Amino acid sequence: MSKTNILRSSFKRYTTLLCLLATFYSLTAQDGGLDSSFNGTGILPTSNISNGYFYADQIKLQSDGKVILNGDSRLTRYNVDGSLDHIFGTNGIDSLNFGIPTISILLMAIQPDDKIILLGKYPYGSYSDKTYVIFRRLANGKPDNSMNGTGFARLTLINDSVVITQIALQQDNKILLAGYDMDQTGFIIGRLNTDGTGDDTFGNGGIVHTTFGVYTSENPGGSSANSIAVQSDGKIIAVGSSAIFLSGGLYADSLAIVRYNPDGTLDNSFNGNGKLTYSPETPSMFAGAEGSSVVLQPDGKIVV
Repeated sequence: MSKTNILRSSFKRYTTLLCLLATFYSLTAQDGGLDSSFNGTGILPTSNISNGYFYADQIKLQSDGKVILNGDSRLTRYNVDGSLDHIFGTNGIDSLNFGIPTISILLMAIQPDDKIILLGKYPYGSYSDKTYVIFRRLANGKPDNSMNGTGFARLTLINDSVVITQIALQQDNKILLAGYDMDQTGFIIGRLNTDGTGDDTFGNGGIVHTTFGVYTSENPGGSSANSIAVQSDGKIIAVGSSAIFLSGGLYADSLAIVRYNPDGTLDNSFNGNGKLTYSPETPSMFAGAEGSSVVLQPDGKIVV
């Protein structure tokens, strides 16, 4: 049986939450130690909330410090002391019974009002195996029917070849999507209205496709947007990778960063054309660069 541990460690004035899968690893950093106010030990084994195997995919904090754990297509909420929050869902667990074919929950984000945004995908059934669905749950784990009248909406603004890698929220709670298209190179960035429909004020019907070079059958290297963030002025930062073509039909990854205006157009004040790539001086299949996550500092500087 596999189990998940949740660990809380105190570092000065900050609290760090780590979701550790399968095996617990000890943590040593600065003057931090396990926070015994969390479950008495700083560690919370969670295998007791699921029969058989349990895998945790994501962990998020709500504004009151409560912990939302996404795993095995269910949500679990813990109080700040590590106990199950029994006012959430049913005895602390939202089983995400959507009344639709089995679905995998891939990504999660928390709105400022503590509503929960989930991105899922139908693995089989009457829908394509690449059909994405966006869900919104109330802060108490119940469906938010203000989204499409049902609490969820099928994404119709992307085709079956698009893979979504990350979601983010704007200040107005519109939902940003980042990913790539398996049929063509480049970043795919999308924006949804709060009801789950595509935002026609963004790009082309809610979608922007950004390329970094020529894509041909002879040069089939791809690009991917892996992470996305929103600046205080509404501009959007996306980071990921773009292909560098080498001899013999081989290619290596280079770090790619793009900044968009709030309407999805490229921000030409960023590096002159809205795009920036970086690669090692001597790139190879074994020496490249890629952006997997992006964080914005308070002064607006970008950390990748």
